[in-house]
Amino acid sequence: NNLGVAANFGDACHDLSEGYGFIYSLQFTRNPETGEPYVSADTVDTYIETLESGNGLWDLADNTSVLSTMADEIAAEFDFTVAQAGE
Repeated sequence: NNLGVAANFGDACHDLSEGYGFIYSLQFTRNPETGEPYVSADTVDTYIETLESGNGLWDLADNTSVLSTMADEIAAEFDFTVAQAGE
């Protein structure tokens, strides 16, 4: 059934696009104590360059360690773990 495959691609594209937007938005978050961003624009640019390298988001299925590393780094900036975020 090709409808299942199409739905999975649609779901995957939606989730990856949402994640891409989340990464982009991090540069606009501010630590209320310092007024500085939790994640710098340069770091966000580096993450986006990584996501866009090669075949872009299509390559991520083959390299989930890239996403895991980004998730760990982002969580650390906000002083929690990826596991805590999933609770």
